[in-house]
Amino acid sequence: MPINNIALLVSFSRNGYLFNIMRALAQAFQDEGVETQWVDAGQAPEEVKAQLEALKPDFVFEINRTRGQTPDAFPEGMLHVAWIQDGWREPNKQEELPQLHYSDPRFGGSALIYTLVDPTYFGFSHHLTQGVWGRLHTGIDPRVHHVKPEVKAEPGRAAICGHIPMPLHVMNMESLQHVMAWNNGRKLHFDYMANFLLNKVKASICQLSFPQLHQIIADETSRYLGIDFTAADLVGEMDQTPFLQLLDTEMPRVNDRLALANATLAAGLSLQIYGTSFWRYWPTYLPYYQGNLRWASELADVYRRTSFNVHNGCFGMHSRVLECMGSGGSIFVCTGRFDDPEYDIRRHFTPGEHYVPFDMETAAETFSEWRGRDAALRDIAMNAAEQTRQHHTWRHRAQQILADVSAVRDTRIESA
Repeated sequence: MPINNIALLVSFSRNGYLFNIMRALAQAFQDEGVETQWVDAGQAPEEVKAQLEALKPDFVFEINRTRGQTPDAFPEGMLHVAWIQDGWREPNKQEELPQLHYSDPRFGGSALIYTLVDPTYFGFSHHLTQGVWGRLHTGIDPRVHHVKPEVKAEPGRAAICGHIPMPLHVMNMESLQHVMAWNNGRKLHFDYMANFLLNKVKASICQLSFPQLHQIIADETSRYLGIDFTAADLVGEMDQTPFLQLLDTEMPRVNDRLALANATLAAGLSLQIYGTSFWRYWPTYLPYYQGNLRWASELADVYRRTSFNVHNGCFGMHSRVLECMGSGGSIFVCTGRFDDPEYDIRRHFTPGEHYVPFDMETAAETFSEWRGRDAALRDIAMNAAEQTRQHHTWRHRAQQILADVSAVRDTRIESA
């Protein structure tokens, strides 16, 4: 039975990045001859349900939320596909609280659940025995991300494109003094734990998963207050608070971003930084800050004109990596200890042929070794661009989703 139409459930006002992903997928589904309709996830569940009942799509596709997390929004029997890209479910409405996925008892219920990274990184364990799980990467739009032969990369130019949280000293004082836990009059404030993660633990998204970070926070809470406080206690009490989200999602970015910037400068590269305006609060790096690019075509031009596009994170198949490759930019990739050869970048691309791998500890040395090897970097960029165009467009992702949903649906029919 063919798939003819899909409802894309998205909050139009909450996350522009995810909306752009949905827009790219919508075009890819259309290119495959499948009609799509938008449904605003910011509406009340009964309004969403009424729209879905009227549309009768072959399935519903949603990012960062499973069917069980909004059960009243779906007609009985309608297939739901979830794509989990973050450890937290973001609110669709102003009055809704964030929710840590792996501790949410409502998580699940979708016919198919994709993750962007290894699901254990987000803390999923027993969840993996429930339903069908898969891995889905982002893609490129070849109309935007393509090689421009006339554009040459500038030798020795490095670029960091990404978000950094603001420093603690400019955060809201009330938030910094928020009491996370207490015992016998002794209080543990948010700013203490944030400083502990930044300066003692040197927390890194390349090294620590969500459960590991939660265990570290719980252990330090126990030590500081002299109590028995477990990771389960932490998650049970704080899995709907922005404070835990700041600690496990935002703080680990800081050391990695700063270390990456320092490594490019130590290697004698000409650094340019693009991202949110929070970079302005880091005075050491303000001279290199170029602003926040709003258009995909502008970012693609940065990738093309840069010899040392650098990426670090818990996985290599990041949208930044793929879009850089597709645009004809040479990229350096660090995945830390999360080097997953079964699903991540080494399954799809070859180190030294399509990208340059590096470790944070020796990043400056690696960058220095590649200075002056402009022809080799150009070859790597062209190899990656062709590989990406052949296998990693949004249309390829749409084809994967359609094939996977068809298989799930066929299995359900056979089991009925």
